[in-house]
Amino acid sequence: FPMRPGTAKLMAAMASSLSCPPRVTHFTYCLGNALYVPLTSRSNSRTLPELRGDNFVLPASVVAALCRVRDAEAGTSQWAGWCAYLDTQEGPQKLPPALAYVAGLPQGEEEGQPTRDGLFQEIRQQLFENKIQSIVFSGEGEPTLRMDDMLQLSQQVHDEARKCSMSTTVRLTTNGLVALSSCSEALQKCLAHGITHISVGLHTGLAGQYTELVQPCVASEDEDAHKMVCHFIQEAVRLGLQVETTAVDRDDVDKEQTEALSKSLGVSTPVRWRPYFP
Repeated sequence: FPMRPGTAKLMAAMASSLSCPPRVTHFTYCLGNALYVPLTSRSNSRTLPELRGDNFVLPASVVAALCRVRDAEAGTSQWAGWCAYLDTQEGPQKLPPALAYVAGLPQGEEEGQPTRDGLFQEIRQQLFENKIQSIVFSGEGEPTLRMDDMLQLSQQVHDEARKCSMSTTVRLTTNGLVALSSCSEALQKCLAHGITHISVGLHTGLAGQYTELVQPCVASEDEDAHKMVCHFIQEAVRLGLQVETTAVDRDDVDKEQTEALSKSLGVSTPVRWRPYFP
């Protein structure tokens, strides 16, 4: 129906008077009552979308958000046109092939793109506008590659939620490839900054198969990647975080063996098996 004269101006004035922060470019995305915060497109192993199989798809809005992160990190607009197209689509889409794996971020990029302030403004906006029950540091890349930014964002979220009397859980989805020497300290910092739930990709009970499936890229060739993940899980349980382990339901993975390993590391809940799309 046509608007009455002056209605558009009135609506604009009402919108500007609200206390919510202004709308910003979306890197974050909602799935259910959870807001996902992708800190990076880079990873020190195969990414979660890769591990789910060649025919794994995601909502178009999620693919667009993850590609915007790629452009932000690279300082390009390579995916801008496609993201604009995806924003008009409702059907699922495949994420383009992942970038090269890295053991860590280049020196000086710890406060990288997307910026911490920009991400916080998005989170804050979503907390105001939607019924968000949890914030999840996840996405295409590995969140712990931007550990300092993740911790500071988590603290900001925790403080904002408390200020607004909101009950919001902060979660981390990770491959757990944190060096043995710094693992305990990193997890203690997670707890201190409000991250209480961690989901870790265990994937298999066999070290050799883990390397084959996950293709870890660790800083030292002497480090056993599967041992790193197991230690990370065990230490997280010991420190009192809520831990779940995950794996992809492939025919070549022994589920009983994987479940037994997870239980031996102290995880009280069964492994979460994600469907595989070969």
